[in-house]
Amino acid sequence: MRVRLVKSAVCVVAWVSALALALAWSGAPTTHFMVLAALFISFKVAATGLFGSFRELWSHTSLEDLVVLVAGGLVSTALLGTLLLLAPWLGSPQIALIDGALSLAFVATARVAPRIYHEIVRPLWAARSQAVVIAGRADLVDLELRRRRHTSSKERVAGLVLDGPPLDGARLHRLRVLGRGELENLIERHRINEVTVVPPISPGFSSGLQKLCSRNHVPFRPAASLLALSELLRSAEQILDRAPTETHADPGLREAIADRCVLVTGAGGSIGSELALQLIRCRPRKLILVSRGENELFHAERAVAAANESKCEVEGYVLDVRSEDALQRLFARHCPELVFHAAAHKHVPLMERHPAEAVLNNVGGSRVVAQAAHGHGADGFIFISTDKAVRPTSIMGATKRLGELYVRAMAACSTTRFVSVRFGNVLGSNGSVLPIFIDQVHRGGPITVTHPEMTRYFMSIPEACGLVLDAAARGRGGELFVLDMGRPTRIVDLAERVIERAGLRPGEDVPITFSGARPGEKLVEELMSESERAGASFDNGVWKVYIPEPPLDHLNAQLDALLEVARLGDDVAVLRQLSRILPDFGAGCPDRDDSGSGLTTDSPALAVM
Repeated sequence: MRVRLVKSAVCVVAWVSALALALAWSGAPTTHFMVLAALFISFKVAATGLFGSFRELWSHTSLEDLVVLVAGGLVSTALLGTLLLLAPWLGSPQIALIDGALSLAFVATARVAPRIYHEIVRPLWAARSQAVVIAGRADLVDLELRRRRHTSSKERVAGLVLDGPPLDGARLHRLRVLGRGELENLIERHRINEVTVVPPISPGFSSGLQKLCSRNHVPFRPAASLLALSELLRSAEQILDRAPTETHADPGLREAIADRCVLVTGAGGSIGSELALQLIRCRPRKLILVSRGENELFHAERAVAAANESKCEVEGYVLDVRSEDALQRLFARHCPELVFHAAAHKHVPLMERHPAEAVLNNVGGSRVVAQAAHGHGADGFIFISTDKAVRPTSIMGATKRLGELYVRAMAACSTTRFVSVRFGNVLGSNGSVLPIFIDQVHRGGPITVTHPEMTRYFMSIPEACGLVLDAAARGRGGELFVLDMGRPTRIVDLAERVIERAGLRPGEDVPITFSGARPGEKLVEELMSESERAGASFDNGVWKVYIPEPPLDHLNAQLDALLEVARLGDDVAVLRQLSRILPDFGAGCPDRDDSGSGLTTDSPALAVM
């Protein structure tokens, strides 16, 4: 009822105003104004009621409603014009025509105005008046404010809440730092539409803000830049400067895995856990997950269980691949038919400080698993290597090169299909450069890059697992598979892409610093040596490489000697033995001595970093 009275009042005001203007423009005397106003309003109310114009929702006025409005106006104008013709002492008929035009304009405007307000003005005003409070540490809030300065965000920052010592009343970028009481007052009075948090923040600070926002139904959300970086971490291939390579595994791969027992070592790692998820979709009879880290294995088992639609048997074992007795018992119990060996120490600088440990795990562990697969008649063994194995300058690369050679030697004397895959840098894997860069951006920088011209080949986790499955399907024994990853990417370019993904400017909002190459690192990595490339074949985005076949007996003797000094913890002897087995180990690396005998006793690679 109240709405209808308001609408009627608007129309009456419009009609009276139109009549007054019509009388003024026509030059007619105004002595009968009240009589004319009563007649005009009566006729128009009747016409409006007849056409139902008061019943529509004005905030949703349509063209059909305006047509009805025009029709009602024409009827009332025609009747009033006729009345003035019959009663000329009241005024000239042109008054009705002028009044009709003006009334239509006034009432139509009044009818359309609510829709313009609701559909255009109100959303724009609401977006521009969306008041947010930014919360977090001062340095990270400063970074978020700089990001917003260069975006088209229509939100208005109404204040800041800082995690740390009380700074109430201070200003950052001319914005006031709010005290807890002041913030509560603004939220309770509905002057704040959202609290945007820039983590990391202390648990107590976060919990208090969340409770306050929840109590007053105010959204509590992370900054958009952090959401973009989190999405980047989940889909790392977005940052590649090439289209992701899709390896086309043999259509028979699913059948080759279905109803078979499959074992994955290193199942708690980034590659091993993703590989387990890919394998479970192929419906194996049993999936054995091996990892020496119980926490990582726990999470891997949970992820596989959630994806286990076929309800196949999944068993996890906390087991060190260097333990020959434990591994033999495992193989004797389950007799796995396919073995994916992903367990390894992979961090180059860390392994430079621990050569013996790298050898025991990457060489000794790989040999134990390979011998178990051969001894128990497994159909296939897939060894995961790295591009750092090509002319290795690092301990990690050298141990992986020995793994490749051992797998190649085993392929020549075993019914098990022994094959290798050679990875580039896997984006998004644990300890890889991408999560490190993202964490550094979260902290406000700087991003640390070792050298401005350092380049790497990059691949995503799905690409890496696709390459492994492709090798399992196509490998016949003795091959080494390498994914075509296009041109190498400068690390500094990758850092800039991460900064830009957060909506910031490289070098200005987030600085990039150069720390210098670390021990064992190459400036440029290679996917294949010249001799390997000469004999390689290319198919479906994958290179198939045949490396020289070393005599197994001679290689075993060399590895025995290497593992013996590694068990003694003699790092210098380990490095000398590595150089004897791999003549090109450390060539061109400033941390190696010229005699090829490995690291000197005072080499920085043996010093704690």
